[in-house]
Amino acid sequence: MAKINFDGAFVPSLNVGGVGVVARADDGSFLFARSRGGLKARSAIVMEGLALRVGVLLAKEQGIRRVVFEGDAKGLIDVLNEPVMQWHMNWPKRDVVWEVAPLGW
Repeated sequence: MAKINFDGAFVPSLNVGGVGVVARADDGSFLFARSRGGLKARSAIVMEGLALRVGVLLAKEQGIRRVVFEGDAKGLIDVLNEPVMQWHMNWPKRDVVWEVAPLGW
């Protein structure tokens, strides 16, 4: 099992930010990391969603099937962990979840 930490940073006055992802194996050994700045977004939660998306895509790319995701966007993770997704939730979480959920396994 791997643990993937994700985080987003957002500058509201510029509608821009960045994301970072770090993955470690069960024993704490480093697996991968990525970061990217200069991303446009409407809010901090959208930036967190983009960071989660990067983490999910990288895990799939690396063939990692058992993952624990950890980040500040607890609301996004909670929704993804629901047995039946709460599609009635309000934006901004809904749009991020619609994009990330199909990437899961």
